[in-house]
Amino acid sequence: MMSETESPKFGKDYYGVHPNTAEEKQTAPSVPREFQELIATDVYERIKRVHKRWNLRIRELVRTETGFKLSIGDDRNAVPILIIDGLPKPLEQALLQDPDPSLWWLAINAPLLEQTAEGLSVLVSDFDRARILQNPGEIEPGDAHALSEYIRLLLAIKRIEALRNRIFQIETDVLGAYFFRRCQIQIYWMAIGLIAPLIGVSIEDLTTITLTHELAHAYTHLGGDIDGNRWDVSAFASSDLVLVEGLAQYYTERICKKLDDNIPTLSAAFGQLLSFQSSPYTQYRGWPTSGVHGAEIVRFAMIDSRAQEGASLGRFTEQMNKAAASIAKK
Repeated sequence: MMSETESPKFGKDYYGVHPNTAEEKQTAPSVPREFQELIATDVYERIKRVHKRWNLRIRELVRTETGFKLSIGDDRNAVPILIIDGLPKPLEQALLQDPDPSLWWLAINAPLLEQTAEGLSVLVSDFDRARILQNPGEIEPGDAHALSEYIRLLLAIKRIEALRNRIFQIETDVLGAYFFRRCQIQIYWMAIGLIAPLIGVSIEDLTTITLTHELAHAYTHLGGDIDGNRWDVSAFASSDLVLVEGLAQYYTERICKKLDDNIPTLSAAFGQLLSFQSSPYTQYRGWPTSGVHGAEIVRFAMIDSRAQEGASLGRFTEQMNKAAASIAKK
């Protein structure tokens, strides 16, 4: 049993930790049939297009931001990305705790339904301005008002919010996963198809964020520094969950900002996702995120952590403070 002061480790109970074993097969992604119809039919193709367009660019940005390279001389590491059917076990288990597809449909589409109800309220408030169609049919203000009220009643069902919270309390990556013992990234397109409307962002933005987050895991682990040093697998697995996820989130945020000129909605989508995520994904927000010195400070502490067996957030924070003090003296 973990003590109250011990922090969860990245590799403990993580479903990417047991490659090529019977245990891994038991945790392979799956999806109950009753939930398949909740996912838009074009999601898979849209995710494939995002991967094709942005994979190399994101790798370049992660490499630049971290200062790490997957290949150094003859020492080469490939990190393939697979787009996988089904749902990862943590997400599937959360869904099956309350296996009513109708309630999940409401929970997933709540942001769109809220916007619809607001739009109908605007229509009802000044219906005469909307009488610009020559043949509007038999629609009356009362019809729009009744529909708006019905939507609000649906969204008031208490179980809806409970279902949404169940998803956001998961403390492992469920949109994608970095399988660190075999150096492979899996993107769960069905999970993205469920979560994107749930938090009110586009499939494309959430896919880009997921790709960036998982590639940040790969580069912070496998990437070699100028001396060829990498993060040992066992040390990586035994490091604090909040540290490993924090590093991935830190670089994801920075890269989203760098892509804003190409994808104007990306940083906002990342912020929206972050507002729903659990503690391991949000604690990094106290780290220096802007300017050259901020990146230097985090990288200095990260290099130190990669040399430790079971790196802790506490030591990482101490090293950031040490680097910040050193820079301030210059």
